[in-house]
Amino acid sequence: MPDTNSHIDEDNLREAGLLEVFLQEQDRLKRIIAGMGMGAWDAEDILQDVSIKALKNNDRCKERGKALGWLIKVTVNRCITEHRRRKSFAAKALELLDRKRRGSKGVLGPDENAVCSEEKTLLHTTLLELDRKVLMTLVLRYFCDMNASEISEILNITPSAVRNRISRGREVLAKKLAKRGVRP
Repeated sequence: MPDTNSHIDEDNLREAGLLEVFLQEQDRLKRIIAGMGMGAWDAEDILQDVSIKALKNNDRCKERGKALGWLIKVTVNRCITEHRRRKSFAAKALELLDRKRRGSKGVLGPDENAVCSEEKTLLHTTLLELDRKVLMTLVLRYFCDMNASEISEILNITPSAVRNRISRGREVLAKKLAKRGVRP
């Protein structure tokens, strides 16, 4: 009986340049980009940036598994960078959505509006203060809707380490927010 695990290992160990893996895995990268809240128009720009980095670093990773992990990390980082650039736009959009959702319930007073805006800013700032490894794990879990096994393959760590990072990240985030006066 053939060993299916050795077949998977052979595929992961097969030599491939970053650009080749990029071309093969564009659909997966698009799903990650979409999972991180980016639109289709942004996906093309992000994929173009990732392809340029893959072209410049084509010889960096020869193993297919490592190349895929590198491409996913670069894609996630590019999405995070784009989200940071749009921070002010996102805050204003959330405020408009809140107003629309409330509709006839009335408009928040200046004090309430200032508190909501401040809490959103504190949450964003606190997320950016997290350790990069923990932040990446949380992003893959909650924005890309990946499970511990999928995340472990991308980050080259065990599924239990992924679960530990998620747990630790949520705990640290809650403590930091509580110190700043943000309550659930």
